[in-house]
Amino acid sequence: QRQMCIRDRYTIRLLYVQQPSSDLTATVCTYSVRQLYAQKLEVTTMKTRAQIYSHEASGILREISTYGVLTQKQIFGLYPQKDEQIKNLLSYLCKQKRLFLVDGFYSLTPKLPKDRDRGLEAAVTVLADFMEQVKYHAAGEYLVKIIFLAGGEVYEILYAEPGKEAILNLLLARPEQEPPVRLVILEDAAQVDLLAIPNVRAYCLLDGDGSCLLYTSDAADEL
Repeated sequence: QRQMCIRDRYTIRLLYVQQPSSDLTATVCTYSVRQLYAQKLEVTTMKTRAQIYSHEASGILREISTYGVLTQKQIFGLYPQKDEQIKNLLSYLCKQKRLFLVDGFYSLTPKLPKDRDRGLEAAVTVLADFMEQVKYHAAGEYLVKIIFLAGGEVYEILYAEPGKEAILNLLLARPEQEPPVRLVILEDAAQVDLLAIPNVRAYCLLDGDGSCLLYTSDAADEL
């Protein structure tokens, strides 16, 4: 409403200046002001859309830089309800050679890194299941692959590498005043008997190719 008043005030001022000449000139001036106002709105809308796309593109590059190579499904999971927009952005970034699609994975380099972190890649899949509630997420350290905030609680996604269960138990045995909620990724269901980790909300079991996880409890519904 305020924008309309500003526009109308300028229109009246132009009409007053042009009245001594002719009504035709005044009409042309009025039309020009309205046209410029409409063009301004259009440019503002386009700029806003471009800013949004730029923000999402930067986000995708940041996620891949932080978590390593990701599949399209994982990226869709990190940006829920935006599949079509993200699909277009991935295509655009690949055309610009800012991203590379290699063997089904999006990477920052033309070749997949040799030192890929299986646990971290799996943790991204777990994170994606919570993404609609996630307020913040970041890479963790060592056996804690990802930390995130959701539903007013701090979560840790851990990877129980076979043979290192005792190390996990030792590192997490110390008392904590406010321990985070923990989600533990397993390679084998038998690892559960080897673990003694406090405050575990759920165990997540990797399938053969590491692309799918099965929860032993419905962790997402507990948020």
